Amino acid sequence: MPVFSEKSLVYLNECHPILKRAAHIVIQYVDFKVICSARNEEDQFIAFNSGKSKVRWPNGKHNCIQAFPESERGSARKKWPNVPEYSMAMDIMPYPLPKKGNIWDEKYAYRFSYIIAHFNMAIYRMFRNNETMYIPRNGCDWDGDGDLDDNEFNDLGHIELILPPKNMVLPEILSTQLPIF
Repeated sequence: MPVFSEKSLVYLNECHPILKRAAHIVIQYVDFKVICSARNEEDQFIAFNSGKSKVRWPNGKHNCIQAFPESERGSARKKWPNVPEYSMAMDIMPYPLPKKGNIWDEKYAYRFSYIIAHFNMAIYRMFRNNETMYIPRNGCDWDGDGDLDDNEFNDLGHIELILPPKNMVLPEILSTQLPIF
């Protein structure tokens, strides 16, 4: 069974408990590593200016108090009272990496979608069982409509927690008990 690296565990500890729990479920079925979770103001500035994020601090799902050094968290909480304690998002990458080619090539996209599908299932199950008020959203289908071609910004390894739309109906597959998980 796959296990998290030390670095992935550090990133996981900065994540919202539901994301962390989902990651520990998913790693039992498929190997991946966490490459990013919490971002402080400086990290978000860099991500935005390099095109890796479309939002500025403090509006990103990665933005949280845990991204600051422990000695600065008290002042950060006062300065940004609406910034969450833990990251509401993480970026993942399949593991092991391909021996040839680039992980971002289209031929490897199925590995991302396989992992993201496991995350979606784990988080939706928690939602269905009233264990969380959040549902998943991922960077290959920002609007959640199943159409992967309508994105202006693709972020295959991004998974985040959002509040569900009002009157949301769970997909049929999630209203039954399946043997996985």
